[in-house]
Amino acid sequence: MIRNTEGARIQNGYGLRFYKEVLSVLRADFFTAGLFFLLYMPFGGLQKELEAVLGHRLMPYWKAYLLGIPTLFLYPLVWTARIAEELKKKAIGLGIDGPYTSWRHMFGWNTLGILLFGPAVATHRFFDTL
Repeated sequence: MIRNTEGARIQNGYGLRFYKEVLSVLRADFFTAGLFFLLYMPFGGLQKELEAVLGHRLMPYWKAYLLGIPTLFLYPLVWTARIAEELKKKAIGLGIDGPYTSWRHMFGWNTLGILLFGPAVATHRFFDTL
């Protein structure tokens, strides 16, 4: 940071505008969090396929999505991560070789890798495990 002659602070290219842009990207990601699954789970047959593979009924994703609104979409993330962990255990039990999507992988890529296409990486590995 540099000070001008009046003592006011001048940002070196990373001013308030930069942080507003980063926040707008994060807000857009929270808003669109799970829209793919919201449509693909019921209409693409993913809900039925997951239930068949895991051997039990799952809460419909739209309910998890609605519960995510007041929790900044952490609930659907944890919900998906739990399913990923179940899929990993099922694949290991069936003797299917990895790579697997675990709870840690799904949660980590969706939170820490948010600016590096993390959700796409996590979803890709989720489908590879399935």
